[in-house]
Amino acid sequence: MKPDKFGAKDPDCRRTYPWGNEDQDLLAHYRQVAKVRTDHLNLFAFGDLFTLYAEGEVYVYGRTQGEQAAVLAINRGKEVKELTLNMHGKISNGVTLTDQLEPAYAVATSENSMRLSLLPLSGRMLVSVAK
Repeated sequence: MKPDKFGAKDPDCRRTYPWGNEDQDLLAHYRQVAKVRTDHLNLFAFGDLFTLYAEGEVYVYGRTQGEQAAVLAINRGKEVKELTLNMHGKISNGVTLTDQLEPAYAVATSENSMRLSLLPLSGRMLVSVAK
């Protein structure tokens, strides 16, 4: 089958997928990420978007809509990153955000900033609880 400008057509576009040998942990992770996005659809789809940190192997961005806020952080590096993020007035002081991927981890904004810890090759989906 001749590929078009977007790659091969069915069934060749799915040939490399590991049918019957899927990584179940990876699939569970993506299902969890998708559920977080679905549970907070208006915030993630329509909220104001702003970058909080972008350096080296780390990217952190925020979203706000009304009184809800989210901070999403990605560390694709091999070192633990401890960050102090300036909120630039985008997320109010005293807001607590809980990691939807690791609910025991929560951070609060204070003095227009937030401290964040990121393990290597990991990410966080921090979301505030609506009031």
